[in-house]
Amino acid sequence: MLKKIVTLPIITLISFSCSDDADHSRIQTDKTASLHLTNANDPKFAAPIIHTGLLKHEPQTLGYSPGFEANPVSFDKRNRAYMLTMDAKLQIIQDNGTWKIIDIAAQVKKSLLTKGIAWDGVYRLSRISQNTIVFDDMSDAYMLFDASTGTMTSAGKKVSSGMLLHSKDRGENWTAYPIPTFTSGKGARLEFRDGHNKIASPPAILLYGKGEYLVDARTNRLKNGGGIAAAAHTTAQIILPAKNSDGTLNLNLNRAIEVTKKGIFADLHSGVGNTMISVGDKLHIVYIAFNDIPMIGENGVAQTAAPCVRGTPTYISTVTKSSFTIGLRQFLGCAGEYDSSIHPIPDVHNHPAITIDSKQFLHLVLGSHHDNFLYRKSTKPADATAWSAPVEIGEQKRDPRTYEPSSRNTRVGSYTYVGLLCDAKDKLHVVARWAGVGYTFRLVSMTKNALEAANGPWDEYSDSYSKTFYPKLSPTQFNAEDKYKHHHLVVPSQPGYVVYHHKLTTDRYGRIYLAYETQEKEMTGAMAAEYCRMWPSDCNASGVLEADPGQADCHLPTKRCKYYDNTKAHDPVLMMSNNSGKSWRLVNTLDLQSVIIGQ
Repeated sequence: MLKKIVTLPIITLISFSCSDDADHSRIQTDKTASLHLTNANDPKFAAPIIHTGLLKHEPQTLGYSPGFEANPVSFDKRNRAYMLTMDAKLQIIQDNGTWKIIDIAAQVKKSLLTKGIAWDGVYRLSRISQNTIVFDDMSDAYMLFDASTGTMTSAGKKVSSGMLLHSKDRGENWTAYPIPTFTSGKGARLEFRDGHNKIASPPAILLYGKGEYLVDARTNRLKNGGGIAAAAHTTAQIILPAKNSDGTLNLNLNRAIEVTKKGIFADLHSGVGNTMISVGDKLHIVYIAFNDIPMIGENGVAQTAAPCVRGTPTYISTVTKSSFTIGLRQFLGCAGEYDSSIHPIPDVHNHPAITIDSKQFLHLVLGSHHDNFLYRKSTKPADATAWSAPVEIGEQKRDPRTYEPSSRNTRVGSYTYVGLLCDAKDKLHVVARWAGVGYTFRLVSMTKNALEAANGPWDEYSDSYSKTFYPKLSPTQFNAEDKYKHHHLVVPSQPGYVVYHHKLTTDRYGRIYLAYETQEKEMTGAMAAEYCRMWPSDCNASGVLEADPGQADCHLPTKRCKYYDNTKAHDPVLMMSNNSGKSWRLVNTLDLQSVIIGQ
């Protein structure tokens, strides 16, 4: 086991005001802290963050360097921050503002040896994984670990390479529990701590098929031409681990619960709101599935197959944990109905998310791929059997020529990738990528009072980017609004395809944290050359960024460019809001140190 203390330069700063936070009297705002960042109270660190210049992100544009590797952040009972790094290290903030570094991979290898399993040390920890530490109510820590790119052997035979990791001492030491069905070609998710869900026991594990079908993104048709039947057997299971009397785990693998045989569970690169929410003995699971599965309608009557003429069928099922049983599938709606001309094969981008408020009402957002999200709220607390009517949320997409509001059934940019949670003040937060005005992929947030009626209003914003950008757009045609249904968080410097790998979490006070990084995939020649100058290891030996074969012109007006799927995301960032989404700014080490409880 490798442990290391990272000590950074000592300077004194004043942290942000905590007047809007619960129990703020326990938070010290004037500290001597270890950090590696200029004062984040500077307005330039406040959202909207606007990138300038070719491929210039927060470090290049703002000098952002927080003293940690940004990733989804989790908090123990003392509100100490925990973040993984991409080389399988765990960063834990200490009371004095230093970061303790725990070598997870070394501990996995050691733990496996006690089980008679040899591991070659090769693993796959990437930003398309969940990468979230989950704490139960006793502050035991859990994480998923995918070593499917490596090899594990026991008694000379290969064994499962995916596992659940468990720590009984707040991340200091970890025990590995292999999951035989968590292998190459499978994905896994944990329920993570939201604003009001209770994780009294080890979190549920959702295992799902991945890569079992291929869809051409341009035609939305199966690439093998075999029809929807060729996509069968994309299975999903729920595993419910339990603690033994000595604090070790029993994964209950022999009691795995089948959710569906034809579900679709997307990669975890962006959005990634909770798929599961615990309410007492119940676990509510939302998912998307293929059109040809038998389903039960909202009135409990059997329906025909293919409930969606277009879009992606979305469902919820409820597991009773104590009996390891699952209830009937409940149909929720057709997500992502953006284009009636596209063949109705489901789209992995349309994955939903679920959260819960303090009164135990459930909240759902049905995902989309360049469409408006659909919002629904349960009509009874802790009950997934009856829901409000779907409500379309967000700004209406705009015609790319006139910028005027456009019909939903047009294939132009809009919202993609649902990030969702409910904070301690019962404010719903939705963070998503948006390209609804021109071909520029921005990161935006939407908020709503969770305790109000489902068809009640969502908050409106007029941030500095909106005030300066929209009035300049074709003033003879475009009708700029005074306020907008979302708040801009990040704006790229160039038009073209961008993905942010964004993920939301919350701390014990109810602050909201957003981890993201920027990946440009659609570039001009100048952008590709600059990319290789900035990140030469991503390019070939000749210093050239190779374009995907077969790509034609992209959508940039008057410019020719290629689609570069082999680019990588760079410059990870952590952003936060301590006032329920009214404003956001970048996070430094001092911000995380200043909110530790009990100093």
